Amino acid sequence: MVSLLRHCFSIDFSLVTTLDNQRRKKFVNAYQIRRFLNSLSQEQRDLISHLLIEERHSAIFDVLQVLSTRLSCGMQLSYNGEFLPEDGLSGMGVSGDYTGRCANWNWPY
Repeated sequence: MVSLLRHCFSIDFSLVTTLDNQRRKKFVNAYQIRRFLNSLSQEQRDLISHLLIEERHSAIFDVLQVLSTRLSCGMQLSYNGEFLPEDGLSGMGVSGDYTGRCANWNWPY
């Protein structure tokens, strides 16, 4: 019976160990990051915050730019059964939609 259970629910314990190690590393990294940030002045923390936000926006824009290219090549995306227009809602692709949302454009909803 035990061998049958092992066969049906084959658990890769090396994967479990790897996941545990990753969690420990994240905890250690979070502690190290917190220690580092606490050692900075408020001005330095604000600068790092600004840089990280800019990188986040850049990464989102880049992914949406790839999606815009794919949409123009025939790929379709849908949300709640409605297909997203090839050129996004702004006519500038989904990356243009994101740029507009970040700039508080009025939207056609």
